[in-house]
Amino acid sequence: IMMAYTFFGKYIPGMFGHRGFAFDRLIEQMFLTTNGIFGGSVGIASSYVLMFVIFGEFLNSTGGGDFFFDISRAVAGSTRGGLAKTAVVASALFGSISGSPISNVATTGAFTIPMMKKSGYPAYFAGAVETAASCGGTIMPPVMGAVAFLMAEIVGVTYLQVLVAAIIPALLYYGAVYFAVDSQAIKRQLKGDKKENLPPVFKTLISGIQYLFPLIWLVVRLFMGLSPSRAALESILCMLIIALITRNPKYPISLKCIMDALVSSINSLAPVALACASAGLVIGVITLTGIGGKFTSLVMALGQGSHFLALFLTMIVTIILGMGMSISPTYLLAASLCAPGLINVGLSPMAAHLFIVYYSAMATMTPPVALAAYTAAGIAEADPMKVGFEAVKIGIVAFIIPYVFVFRPELILEGDNYLHIALSVIFTTIGVVALTTGVNNWLFRENKRWEQFALLLSSVMLFIPYYPVNIAGAVVLLYIAIEQLRSLKKSSIQSLDETNSANPQNYSVAEN
Repeated sequence: IMMAYTFFGKYIPGMFGHRGFAFDRLIEQMFLTTNGIFGGSVGIASSYVLMFVIFGEFLNSTGGGDFFFDISRAVAGSTRGGLAKTAVVASALFGSISGSPISNVATTGAFTIPMMKKSGYPAYFAGAVETAASCGGTIMPPVMGAVAFLMAEIVGVTYLQVLVAAIIPALLYYGAVYFAVDSQAIKRQLKGDKKENLPPVFKTLISGIQYLFPLIWLVVRLFMGLSPSRAALESILCMLIIALITRNPKYPISLKCIMDALVSSINSLAPVALACASAGLVIGVITLTGIGGKFTSLVMALGQGSHFLALFLTMIVTIILGMGMSISPTYLLAASLCAPGLINVGLSPMAAHLFIVYYSAMATMTPPVALAAYTAAGIAEADPMKVGFEAVKIGIVAFIIPYVFVFRPELILEGDNYLHIALSVIFTTIGVVALTTGVNNWLFRENKRWEQFALLLSSVMLFIPYYPVNIAGAVVLLYIAIEQLRSLKKSSIQSLDETNSANPQNYSVAEN
């Protein structure tokens, strides 16, 4: 479509038309400038993305993937609905490193989805939990895949500043996913696995502690100011040295093992590189025709009346772009189209770009084209659309929280008033609880219709950046919680009375 626009845009009336370009001018733009196919997007894929894909493959081939799964199972496996919570923790850990929701689903989902199904979760829900947890890996520090480095490069800030801005919204997201899983476990009366069937936490940590050293080295070297490529390369070498020293018999390190990991890396990178090249082509057309500036003007025109409309348009564009591409090229395209307009209408560069990163990640689980959900559905043997819609329901916070941190920049730690930061975090956390319980229709029991509506209304009140309204929203949530606890107590007393009336000899004991 963008190629066609180069030739036929001169026939379009109004602001989106242009004067027209010859074919040789298009070829020159695409191949002989840095705003074409061999531009920044392919450059990033061949440096940052490549090294982190190799890092993820080596970590997996030396047993790191199994270690993260085992430690997650040891920590969360005995809790209510523990296997689903294991999937959440494992996918957060692995997804932050890989930066690819689809490969995250394929890697951790191969273990977690069948185990969730065996423990009693429906197939579609097991796939949805894995999808929601995997998509959040990209927004979860300390690594955030390659997109954090892209954002730092484009915004002109340090990698550490990106991580600091992302940490609170990411914790709110995973808290909401964990809460949604817990609600389903209560509904279905699912218990955790017996402790004797789970690996001990301390022993598991000690047995796989070597896998933490490359990650620690990676983060430390990045904080020291080294380039991402250099830090990732050093971490890969660190991992190989540790693997040669420890000699895990389950994952023998050899020349063939190294070659296989490199081949897998290239196979994983090829689709990303092609997508980045295609993104470069689109960026080239945007630069050549000037449509980017026109789109920015449109966002600014909408934003003059309402920042919300400008943000909503950006969200729609990003999700549509992300339907068929991985996160990095989606972010690059959406940032080139929409970020200047958002900044010009008054948003901070950090908030504008982090807003786009969120929807670049969530596009992979948003129907009708949800590549991560399709991957999970294949493993779970479930309907892809059902998996996608359930994943959106579980991860609904990720679609709301970017708007919240735009209007409440304290959530991304912008500002120096610590009291405002603390109050914003507290009220937003309570709002996340209200939203999650309203959407999943469960607080302490299944919500009545009016309770569900009140919970959703309470979440909106808690997200609005005005403290008196926040307090009113918290009161609404507290009232519903007290009512539900009171009704549960009343029903348990009635149940006890019925039991005692059937067994009179137990009445005096029960009465006491």
